[in-house]
Amino acid sequence: MNIKDICTYGVTAQGRAELIKFYKSENLTRKEAILAKCYECNNGYVDGKMDCKVFSCPLYGYMPYNPNKDAVKKPMTDEQRKAASERMTRVRSAQTRK
Repeated sequence: MNIKDICTYGVTAQGRAELIKFYKSENLTRKEAILAKCYECNNGYVDGKMDCKVFSCPLYGYMPYNPNKDAVKKPMTDEQRKAASERMTRVRSAQTRK
């Protein structure tokens, strides 16, 4: 997919402008990069603006047409929750020492 294809065949949808911006070698934010990747992966949404249903994709939770964005968040195990709590405690204590 290149700029000419995007302009000719791509549907005006979230990610189109961001993908064009990428091809022009402009800097993208994290959100813009995700939108551009989803647009490219879905071939410019030529089949319509809908959920791709690729649950194994690590970006699926951020997909612009995902109706259940909250449902794809993975629950944390007790070990992960404890490790995150310890990291936050260290960060907060470091901030208060400054």
